Amino acid sequence: MSADFGRCPGPCGKGWIRRLLVRSARTVTGPVCGGEPVGRGAAPAARAVEPRGPEPAVATGDLWEVRPDDWAAARAACRRLPDRQPLNPALVTDLTGRAQSARAWRVTAKDDDGTTSARAALDASHLLALRRIVQVHGWPGYRLVGSEGSLAALELALLCGTGPFLRRLLRLIEVPLRTGDVAPLFRTLLHDRACVLDGQRQWSGTQQHAGAARRGALWPVEEPDLVDLRRGAAGLRPLPRLTPTPAELTPF
Repeated sequence: MSADFGRCPGPCGKGWIRRLLVRSARTVTGPVCGGEPVGRGAAPAARAVEPRGPEPAVATGDLWEVRPDDWAAARAACRRLPDRQPLNPALVTDLTGRAQSARAWRVTAKDDDGTTSARAALDASHLLALRRIVQVHGWPGYRLVGSEGSLAALELALLCGTGPFLRRLLRLIEVPLRTGDVAPLFRTLLHDRACVLDGQRQWSGTQQHAGAARRGALWPVEEPDLVDLRRGAAGLRPLPRLTPTPAELTPF
C-alpha cells in the first residue's frame, strides 16, 4: 500500500480518509436498538440531538408521508418475498381495509377544512386495532398475513402511530427480521417516522411533508452528507437532492 494513503495534499490535513472511514463504519454497523444489535445497515434508535436552529414543529393536523420512491421500494421488497397463503386471511382483510380507510381520508381531507378532530378519532381507532393485533401476534409478518397484509400493517403504523408505539414496533420487528418474515426496509421507514413524531432529525431521508403548501419538503436529516450511504445499506436509491436543505426549512 502506498505510503501516501490517508494523506490529503490539499488544505484538509492528514488522516481525513481514516476519519471518514471510521464515521462511515459507525454509520453502517449502527448501535443497539431496544437492547439488541440491529444488524448491518440498520438505523439506530433515535437519540437526542443538540439544537441546530429552527426545526419544523409536529403540530396537530400536520400530514407526513413516505417519499413516493421509497414507498415503491417497500412495495417491491414485499413482492420479492416468497408467495404463500397467509395463515390468517381474516386479519389480512382487516389490515388492508383499515389501511385503505386511513389512506383515503388523507387523500380527500385538506389541511384547513376543519376535519382534524375527525381524522384524529379515526386514526385512534385504527391504532387501537393495530395495538391489539401486535399484542396477540407480535409484528404481523408475511407468514401470518402475507406481503399485502404486512405492508398494510406498516402503512397503518406510519399513518396512525405515535412515537412511543413506533419505538415499541422497532423492538418487536427484530425477531421477524432475523427469520426473514418482514422486509428490512420496514425498519428504516418506521425509524424515520418515529424521529419525525419525536421532533428529531430523521436518519434515512424517507419522510416528507404531505400538505399542499410544502408537499415534498423533507424533514431534516441527521448528518446529510452520509444519508446516501445509509440509504444504500437499506436498499434505497440516493436522494436526488436534499430539497430544501435543513438550513432552509422553517417552522410551520
